[in-house]
Amino acid sequence: MVTSIEQHRNSGIGIYPGFLANILEAGTTREFTVTIENNYGVPIKVETSAGEFAQNPNTLQNYLVNTDSFSDWLSHKTVTLGAKSTKTITFTIAVPENTTVTKGSYYPALVLAFEPANSQDTGFTHYEHVIPLYIEIGENAISEVDVVEFRSDRFVFGTKIAIDTTIANIGNTYTRPVGYLEFYQVNLLTKAKTRIDTIPLNASQVTLLPQSRFTETLEWSHDQIGNYESILYLLDDDSPVPIDTLSFWIIPTQWVIIAVVVTAVILGMLAARILYLKKRKRREKSSSRGKRRLRTSHQVSR
Repeated sequence: MVTSIEQHRNSGIGIYPGFLANILEAGTTREFTVTIENNYGVPIKVETSAGEFAQNPNTLQNYLVNTDSFSDWLSHKTVTLGAKSTKTITFTIAVPENTTVTKGSYYPALVLAFEPANSQDTGFTHYEHVIPLYIEIGENAISEVDVVEFRSDRFVFGTKIAIDTTIANIGNTYTRPVGYLEFYQVNLLTKAKTRIDTIPLNASQVTLLPQSRFTETLEWSHDQIGNYESILYLLDDDSPVPIDTLSFWIIPTQWVIIAVVVTAVILGMLAARILYLKKRKRREKSSSRGKRRLRTSHQVSR
């Protein structure tokens, strides 16, 4: 069983793990544990129930949709934690034999309700926490994603480029798309490529339910002018698979300033040359008219 290492805390209560994920088959049973830490100075009572959670496909926030579902899948417990104490509770999840064979995953939720063990204790308020359980039915699951978007600007004036990646879960089970972007510098003469950097994709390991999509903007910096490529890799059973390639130019600001200054100098020199030629042409015309008048004067005197 895979669990997160995230610690959930609310009002002095620690709950481990934040979620659980497992691959099961119809008719199988599996145990899992939840550790609860009571940091209050009074004892608390914990009562569990089962529910079902869903995911907003845009915000990727999980939420409880049904508090009556999966009651026959999850065991129920009522325990008391003493003040400043920790307890690990064992639960059982049982997938019924008649589980729908066309469905690849189910999303039960373990609901933990906290209240003071003694009604007269006023130092603790009622609190509820939900632990999502991602259950994949191995023989029915189809794990498939679609890269909806992988884009960047073609030219970047500066040293930082932003690359947008959107991945949609088009399968029938939950997935956690992880991968990385590799960056290459392209030799303009030989077209040879040199790998210069790698950055991870979905480093926070966001989990997608079916029909949900994950969007991440990754920024990469490089201070040398040139043509670059970025290749998107996604991991399939821990093996990297190339998905798409971007080509772009990075033109650092100092090169832009140099180009502007050089262009201004060239334009200034051209303008000065044009002005000089115009003045010279006017002087030549003026000199030519003076000579013609002089010849005319000599003819009259004869």
